[in-house]
Amino acid sequence: MRSRLLLLFSLFILFSCKKEPTYETRLVFLNSVDSTIHVELYPKPEYCSNDLYRSSSTGSCYSQKSFDLFDEDYIYLYYSDNYFINPTSLLSQIFDSVEINVRLDTTIAIKFQPGFFQHYTQNIYTSASIWSSKYFIDYLKTKGSSQEIHVHQLTFSINIDSIQ
Repeated sequence: MRSRLLLLFSLFILFSCKKEPTYETRLVFLNSVDSTIHVELYPKPEYCSNDLYRSSSTGSCYSQKSFDLFDEDYIYLYYSDNYFINPTSLLSQIFDSVEINVRLDTTIAIKFQPGFFQHYTQNIYTSASIWSSKYFIDYLKTKGSSQEIHVHQLTFSINIDSIQ
């Protein structure tokens, strides 16, 4: 009887200590071009650390400022604890500019800045409509528990039809 009460009490404690869910926005680049692209990110100085930049508002995550992205591959650029931020505001908050080199017959250098863009039909800093938005629930599994994360994923898909 005592062991049953102890078991019931332990189960009650285990299930009543459920963590509150967290909320985050993820900024994502997707390569939809039929070749590898090279991305150069120019973060604001307060986010820089040599060849890396701080890629999360909630932790000490750092990512490369320069990288190749293969066809149909994607990369998380930034994790924000601001669930309701729009992509153009978040991008402007973190990065001064973005350069994407696409290797087709020749290399095309696509450049994006808040007031300027080159070799692409729209500016990722000002056109929220070119960002796709998706909401889902993810889980961060740790030893013995799981943390529920409500995710607002904002994805920019670079595609061949929009390159000029």
